[in-house]
Amino acid sequence: MFAARREPVGVNLKTHSGISFTGALIFACALCLLCAQGAQLRVATWNVRNYNTCDRVVGGVFRRDYPKPETEKAALRAVLHEINADIIVFQEMGGPLFLEELRRDLKRDGLNYPHANSVQGADPARMLAILSRVPIVEFKAHAPLRAESGKTVARGLLEAVFETQGTRWHLFALHLKSRVNAQKGDPKAQYQRHGEALALNKIVQACPADYVVAGDFNDNARSTTLRVFIGDDKQPGHCRPLDARDNRGEIWTHFFAGGERYERFDFLLCSPAMHTRARSQAHIADSPLVLKASDHRPVWADFLF
Repeated sequence: MFAARREPVGVNLKTHSGISFTGALIFACALCLLCAQGAQLRVATWNVRNYNTCDRVVGGVFRRDYPKPETEKAALRAVLHEINADIIVFQEMGGPLFLEELRRDLKRDGLNYPHANSVQGADPARMLAILSRVPIVEFKAHAPLRAESGKTVARGLLEAVFETQGTRWHLFALHLKSRVNAQKGDPKAQYQRHGEALALNKIVQACPADYVVAGDFNDNARSTTLRVFIGDDKQPGHCRPLDARDNRGEIWTHFFAGGERYERFDFLLCSPAMHTRARSQAHIADSPLVLKASDHRPVWADFLF
């Protein structure tokens, strides 16, 4: 993970203490490696597109109350193996039985998550869920929850508390209202998402510790929805999004086939301390299997404590 810089043969650079510069650098790198091994956590978020039973088209045929196809589930598990996250939060999970199915199948394939939980909001079919290798110190399901508009936040808010290297930190998972809306006055549900964001951000801002907000915001980084969480340059205490890119440098996380659009909806937002621990960088999984499993791409980051 860390490599010491090689000095030219025959050159003996000395530090003030008499230890060779190369030796000191190797020692420092080894120490950093040990710290990283003991205190690095990989956190991921993924909208897994209806890991439940629902009406769907499978093989060109409309199916009513049909489970997620096995080909999609297999692709999803393969991607999770590639990411190998310590903690992953899901959107559009179909509840405890479906989460347990996924956990069981992952364990069978060698990926074990002993800790799991979920949150059911007003939407009974698409829930927030979490799988974790590390113990969850405390779990909170913020549901039912009212938005600023008075409407119910459809998916609620998931909050899991962890302790790493003596540092207590919180992971929030959310899934804001999609852009599909029957109301004429809010055709893309922008006002509804904004109202949900205001309600959820009140809980986040009350967090007494470091935190990460992960999930599907159904809006981009320049939207008023994201600005609720991010604030502006005059609000240094607000969270900041990690810069996430795939191996080609692309930033989109959602592909809408019906409109042939690529958009960035999925984010990891971090408190200032957590932003520093992630070194301001996140990653977007771009395996060919990703879009076989979902219309969203997972976002993940490594946090060094």
